[in-house]
Amino acid sequence: MKRFTRPLLAVIALGLVFTQPMSAADAIERDVAGGRWYSQTARPGELGFALRDDETARFWSEFQRLGGVPVLGYPISERFELDGFVVQATQRVILQWHPDRGEAMAVNVLDRLHDSGSDDWLRTVRQTPPPDRFTEGGKSWSAIVRERQSILDDHPTIRAMYFAGPGDPLAMHGLPTSRAVDVGNHVALRTQRAVFQLWKEDVPWAKAGEVTLALGGSIALEAGLIPRTVTRGGPADVAPVPPGPVVAWPIAIDPGELNLTGGDLGLGARLIDDRAIGATPGTRLSRNGFAAGHRRGYVVEVAGGTRTRDTIVMGQIDLFRDIEGTRAFWEADALRQWIADEPAARADRVTIAQIGDESVGFRIVSGDIAARGYLVMARRANAIVAVSMLSQEAWPTLGETARLASILERRVRGAAR
Repeated sequence: MKRFTRPLLAVIALGLVFTQPMSAADAIERDVAGGRWYSQTARPGELGFALRDDETARFWSEFQRLGGVPVLGYPISERFELDGFVVQATQRVILQWHPDRGEAMAVNVLDRLHDSGSDDWLRTVRQTPPPDRFTEGGKSWSAIVRERQSILDDHPTIRAMYFAGPGDPLAMHGLPTSRAVDVGNHVALRTQRAVFQLWKEDVPWAKAGEVTLALGGSIALEAGLIPRTVTRGGPADVAPVPPGPVVAWPIAIDPGELNLTGGDLGLGARLIDDRAIGATPGTRLSRNGFAAGHRRGYVVEVAGGTRTRDTIVMGQIDLFRDIEGTRAFWEADALRQWIADEPAARADRVTIAQIGDESVGFRIVSGDIAARGYLVMARRANAIVAVSMLSQEAWPTLGETARLASILERRVRGAAR
């Protein structure tokens, strides 16, 4: 039978203080259609993130206009949707494309984290002061900006950093939302989109008296504001799939948390495989907009029986970026070619009750290992789930296989709400 395993994509590891760009010897990046691809925050030479201009958004042009790598850092995500806008994250900011203005603006990351109740986490983990309370009712916007920016006067070096760089500092950093607070080895001042850090002593990335900026995009990633499914990166020569209607992806939970558990299988289930899966570049899976996946397998032992009567149970969840890509993969792989890579395996279509939007069942006999059993697959919007049950001597039931597939489909459907 065709194996479910696919190579694992790298998950990026990010620092929280942006100093200087990597040297040319360390940087592996290249021009791509409509922009540039960077691998510094993924797996150099293999995976990375492309900033592009296309009919959906002009992130590459805006990235350059706002200062490029020295100001924004490297990209740390692919495009995704946030609050109905197409966005893409860099180390410093999350860029939000505004089609009506024809430009990108930075998301108020720290305001969003405040609204989600993350101020205690920011204070404890990132030494970020909570926002102050301001009485501004009835004041004009220009008066609010003037008064908020006057907070910076107490620390001229922070003020100089706030107003340095290309473009409008208000567009880059937002309004100050706290006064400067002594947090130990530095003084921190919070704005809507950044944290300014005035160092009182030497640290590896700054000297005493220098000001650095905490990385708002990286903090957003760590806090869960950026879906992990868009932070795995891809090869430079594969164009991204434009964001489409989002129904089941991105979901606000890792697919591994939706997969089969020992409780689903009952007594005697022993875990033998548990891994995230990715799409090999250039394959039909990657070309159809694969986003993330997870595979989990168990051995279900037969009480008092022999090892050859034990049943192998495998569950898999594949998430795609849009319904069109999911359907294309379903038609090409699930319905026609799922077993074709294993000539010794025979799969006969069987009738099953519908699960999700589409489903299919196979009765399987493998000549290589003399295993037999069933495979049930189902599609729900942007997700495909699959469950197989195989044994060398026992014969798992179609009903039990379909029951487990139904469990996965319901979990994916619930997570997409």
